Amino acid sequence: MISRRKFIIGKSLCLTSMVPGAVLAQSSSSLREQTGVGQRFRILAKSELSGAMVSRPENPNEQVQKIQLRGESIFDFDETIIALNASGEVIRTLRNYRTAWMKRDLNQSVQEIRLREKLRQLVMVRKEIREIAFSPEEPLLWEEVDLLQTEVFPSALTGMLSKGSSEIQAFWKPDPSSLLELTDLESISSQDVKCRFESRGLINNRSIARVSFQGAVAGMHEDGPNKQLLDGYLFFDMDSRHISFMQMKGTSILLGKNGEEVGRIEGRFTLHRDLLPAVAVSAELVASTVPVPLNTRFLFRNQGVPYSFLYPRAWKITNIQGTQVALEHPQGASLLVAGLDTKVTDVHSYRKQAKDYFLNLKARVDEESPVQALSSNWSTFGWQVANGQVREYYQYYFKIGPKPFSVALRWGNSKTDLREDARLIALAIQATV
Repeated sequence: MISRRKFIIGKSLCLTSMVPGAVLAQSSSSLREQTGVGQRFRILAKSELSGAMVSRPENPNEQVQKIQLRGESIFDFDETIIALNASGEVIRTLRNYRTAWMKRDLNQSVQEIRLREKLRQLVMVRKEIREIAFSPEEPLLWEEVDLLQTEVFPSALTGMLSKGSSEIQAFWKPDPSSLLELTDLESISSQDVKCRFESRGLINNRSIARVSFQGAVAGMHEDGPNKQLLDGYLFFDMDSRHISFMQMKGTSILLGKNGEEVGRIEGRFTLHRDLLPAVAVSAELVASTVPVPLNTRFLFRNQGVPYSFLYPRAWKITNIQGTQVALEHPQGASLLVAGLDTKVTDVHSYRKQAKDYFLNLKARVDEESPVQALSSNWSTFGWQVANGQVREYYQYYFKIGPKPFSVALRWGNSKTDLREDARLIALAIQATV
């Protein structure tokens, strides 16, 4: 599959019909961005991709399939810098979207995603080499997060610039963090990308430096071993001290276990980045854009499931079957949300049904907790189950009503206690039909 974070692995920033004027005198120049809280940019980014890749089935007996893919995306938004880290790097921004749209075609199966109207203002948090998007007012659907994670984080491209003063025709290696942002690799094993200060001239009466970059970078991608060929350039505005444009063609080569090519994706990306008047950033705005567990939750909503719920971002939807939705946590816990048969009339009959299941397996149920009320219509109980040498903990949540619901949490280590997550998921369940 295509990377979940990046819509295309090769990104490019495309130049419009601007013609440089007189070339300025060749002298040593600083190509470093000057970034501050309250600085604002108008961002317009477009991507295109096409290619083919071989699927990697988990079962070795399954037939290998070749996947043809095409796609495009458009993002248009204003971005305000909200916070920097101690090194002066941008770690949090506020975005006001005009457009956020993506279309993917996998073997003629088309998927199109747009950001909902109510989500036009979003926070983007950069942590290490990854970004987290959330809305302080409205939880995101997973597919909306998928959409937003296809974007490049413009402020992370500054590593393509030289760290000190450079003369025209000077070469340098880009910072690995910018290469990771451009390629969506999880780690880099080798790279021979070089940047070059090509020229400096006047465009629309502004002093503009042109920096090209070219080369190959290899590493681990979420789809496996990967090699990428990059060929692009950027414009650096010497007056406003910011990258105003970048263009890149990229080729992503997916590699097999023995280093053989199993897929190739060609991509183009264009980015325009215009400086806007700065704004004052209040302490209240800073506080409202800090990510916390409650404002970063996902919204689960599926056309075939008669209910919705909110869930913490660490959990992952792993299976949907009928009215049952399964989730897993990276710490080893699992959770099952289910719409129940209306014949289950109260929590005690539900408790007996759950206990009988383990007794039929000849397992021993220990450390039973009594039924406790969570709210006017939600109750909870739990126990430990010993089945041979395996001991696991279970906590159940039951909602009585015309449309009863249940949430079952299982975890195997007493230190991995996620009952608070399960409680919040249960209380957030809403019938949709």
